[in-house]
Amino acid sequence: MKTKTRLLALPLLGLLGATLAFNVSTAHAATINVPGDQPTIQAAVAAANPGDTIVVAPGTYSVSLANINKPLTLLGAQVGVDARSGRPGAMESIIAGSGFGTFFLAADNITFDGFTFTNLKGRELNSTSTANANNFTMRNCILQGSSIDPGYNTGAIQFEGDVGRTADGLLFEQNLFTADKGELFLMERGMDNGTIQNNTFHGDTVSFGPFGNRTGWVIQSNEFNGDVPGHGPYWGFGFNANLGDVIIQNNTVSKMSVGFGQISVVGGLITGNTFDDNSFAAFQLWGGEFGTVVSANVTIQNNTINYNGTACTGFADAAHGIRLRTGLDASTIHLHENNFMNLGVGTCGQAWAIRQNGSNTADAECNWWGTTDPTVIATMFGQGAVDFTPWLLSPAPNGICASNQKDCQAAVEQQEKDFNDQQKADKKAFDATHPTPDQRKTFDNQQKADKNAFQQQYKAEEMQCKQLPKK
Repeated sequence: MKTKTRLLALPLLGLLGATLAFNVSTAHAATINVPGDQPTIQAAVAAANPGDTIVVAPGTYSVSLANINKPLTLLGAQVGVDARSGRPGAMESIIAGSGFGTFFLAADNITFDGFTFTNLKGRELNSTSTANANNFTMRNCILQGSSIDPGYNTGAIQFEGDVGRTADGLLFEQNLFTADKGELFLMERGMDNGTIQNNTFHGDTVSFGPFGNRTGWVIQSNEFNGDVPGHGPYWGFGFNANLGDVIIQNNTVSKMSVGFGQISVVGGLITGNTFDDNSFAAFQLWGGEFGTVVSANVTIQNNTINYNGTACTGFADAAHGIRLRTGLDASTIHLHENNFMNLGVGTCGQAWAIRQNGSNTADAECNWWGTTDPTVIATMFGQGAVDFTPWLLSPAPNGICASNQKDCQAAVEQQEKDFNDQQKADKKAFDATHPTPDQRKTFDNQQKADKNAFQQQYKAEEMQCKQLPKK
């Protein structure tokens, strides 16, 4: 009997283990409703197991010292709904700010989606010194407040600079930031592979620091509007940070103080952005001043920069296109296929498309400067050397890049060849679809219209070529 008892005990233990494993795995998938299951958000956080989801009903919630020390997903009433419109009239889950430590971020994989944060203060969401905060996600949230930290010493979302602690994989998307008198992010610790995309920033400062090594960042498809209610234009500020090999693309930046900001970029790409009427510059690249990282090997292409939008009366208030700051090697900064358009506001003669304070010569060939007159183009750069030859004869992306008649005519003829080759390829692909007679007629008419438009462009470019020097 003893032997039989021992034999029977083994499957019972196995069954018990399986039951325990089942309970643990199902606990990870639990949903906690506030206030249905727990009366407050902090009570739900305390009761949750790693991997749980907390669903918060519409209403206003006071939260203080909610320590998120496990992976959690917190969903507000507007989960999945883009916040950039402001969601007027929507039923919101509102978290009323209480200042330092409303939420402590003490774990990886924490997500907020669909909330409105009001009365934001410094360190409202604050990482702790004892844990990483990797893969922090905030999406579809509205962030409001009249006074985050007027001293600009803290951020509403702060990742402290603890040695060895990281906050990699930040994702911030489809949010609306309107908070004032302070910065949204203070990024002190190691933070790689962050993504900031599809947001509207219509408040004070986006981010400060740090200036250590950083890699893998993408900042794209955001709207930065510095015309902040209560202050007027040129109040909002972008970034003051080392962004490493960042990709900054397809953003709209208008009426900001220093445009996108003062940034260190090493091996990065700035492309497809529109900078319109910003004070001081569209952006500035740091060159090592004040302990910053020296910018190098930066590609700046396919951007449109309308500069000198502020009323310029002298050098101190001149708004430039781009500033390359002291300490960087300008020959490693490559600017091509950009459109520089001076808005011409004010009387200052020292507003430049490129203010070049670095060493050596900036590589700025094949840009559109608003004119084809080289004597005028040469006046658009201040303080340091800029190689602007050859230049575009019309705005990018379709402008021809040339500085003499021979090169210009060759470029125009190559453009014509490329156009004809593309039309032939398009026709071949269309024929392969076995179109109906009506479809073929529509296609042929469109190709003829495209051809006529191209011919007009071709003739205009030929005329431009003739105005250039022969050699």
